[in-house]
Amino acid sequence: PRKVSVEKDLAEGKLTMDDAQEIVDAFFLKANCFYGGGARFVTETTGVGNTYQHTTLGGVKPEDGEDATNPVTYMVLETVGRLKLHDPTISLRFNKNSPAKLWECAIATSKLVGGLPLYQNDEVIIPGLIENNGFELEDARDYAFIGCQEVVGCGNDYPCGNGCPPPNSGLRYNVIITMAINDGINPMNGHKAKIGFGKLGDMKSMEEVKEAYRQMVLYFTRWSATMNNFTDVIQPTITPLSMLSMSIDGCMEKGKDIVAGGAKYNSIGGTATGLATVADSLSTIEYLVFDKKICTGDELLQAVLDNWEGHEELRQIALNEVPHFGNADPYADKYMKFVLDVYLEAVGSVSIARTDIYKAGMYGAADHVVQGRSTWATPDGRKTGEPTADAMSPAQTRDKNGPMAIFNSMKCFDHTKFMDGMALNIRIHPSAIANEEGANKLAEATQQYFADGGMEVQYNVVSSDTLREAQKHPEDYRDLVVRIAGYSAYFVEMTEDLQNDIISRNENSI
Repeated sequence: PRKVSVEKDLAEGKLTMDDAQEIVDAFFLKANCFYGGGARFVTETTGVGNTYQHTTLGGVKPEDGEDATNPVTYMVLETVGRLKLHDPTISLRFNKNSPAKLWECAIATSKLVGGLPLYQNDEVIIPGLIENNGFELEDARDYAFIGCQEVVGCGNDYPCGNGCPPPNSGLRYNVIITMAINDGINPMNGHKAKIGFGKLGDMKSMEEVKEAYRQMVLYFTRWSATMNNFTDVIQPTITPLSMLSMSIDGCMEKGKDIVAGGAKYNSIGGTATGLATVADSLSTIEYLVFDKKICTGDELLQAVLDNWEGHEELRQIALNEVPHFGNADPYADKYMKFVLDVYLEAVGSVSIARTDIYKAGMYGAADHVVQGRSTWATPDGRKTGEPTADAMSPAQTRDKNGPMAIFNSMKCFDHTKFMDGMALNIRIHPSAIANEEGANKLAEATQQYFADGGMEVQYNVVSSDTLREAQKHPEDYRDLVVRIAGYSAYFVEMTEDLQNDIISRNENSI
């Protein structure tokens, strides 16, 4: 009804397009007035002024699947680009019938505001929700996003995209890979897991290495699910959400609060951050120890345990000679597929009291930086304390062959299986899309990636020179917005290690 009245007001001259644009501007400015104080640790890792509200644009009509792009879609892009707002995050849903104008406006917005919009692919997500989350067709067509990237149903879903309310339990996969080749011992604190499979020097093949990693992931995933189960069982007793339950399909019909499983759709999920670092670590082990025999397993493990100190020559081989994920190299990409297969196996083997659907996702606010601080060195040459790869992206500086190579590497797995959300960050040098030809090439590359089964991508269009100048003269770059992984922020408000993480990502041309 409201849509009809707006169209009527426009037709009768009671409302102009400029008036409508001003209303949209005012709405988003108001949404940026709800920031409260936060704990120092939180603001250091998520930036200042993030509500984790999420706006979903575009998509298809639930009733017939036809493209749903409308004037407000463009107005929101105009607001975000002109006012340079990084919050709420904007996801823009594309489908095979999305108009060319929408692609043009999306690229234009990305040139102005780092990481926005997030490019989301209906042709992957809608079938994924039906197949893996049990959604009916119309409900799947009406999906949206919350938080960083989490895929949810609208008004019918209790998704728990990143676990139940705190305390929830997540995993650090780059700790697990080091424990897998170190007899279950975490070098960061010396603690040993209840299981262990010997040290890398004892392992006679890559199959043994892979199986050690697989068993470690299964072991810790089951512990993580157990901890999440405690929260899920307690929550209906101590924090029922009656007002929310009244607005969600299924709760009134079942006579159940939403936190007790009343919603039409129920799930729980989590996010795996830095899996490219795990995959690169596995390809490094194969290349150095079993393939080229440049060193023994004992020697590589010792280099890792020594934080690569005294092993710089070997580290440089790991960094510059070993194939890495993101370069369209099957040698490395096969390990990303293996790591993701293990991830899917692990979450598929667990459940909680409320639901059997335990979703897999690859996103994270700035979790790759936080995890890196407490993760020991890894076999790929990364040193203790350095960030891991962000979200689903290649490890920093390891992708050498441009966006198309990254997209080709991303084709090594089925994106429909990851219905908790995905974040692929790519940094583009502004000169690459400064003219119409370059902008069209980026749009065409993204369209081809989506046609090949890609689920999501987001672009930072900024040069390293600009970022370094912003570090030196923050007063001149107060409106410079960049995308970290699962959120965007003003660059000058970020901590230095977060800023350096953005700078370390490769500049790409088209």
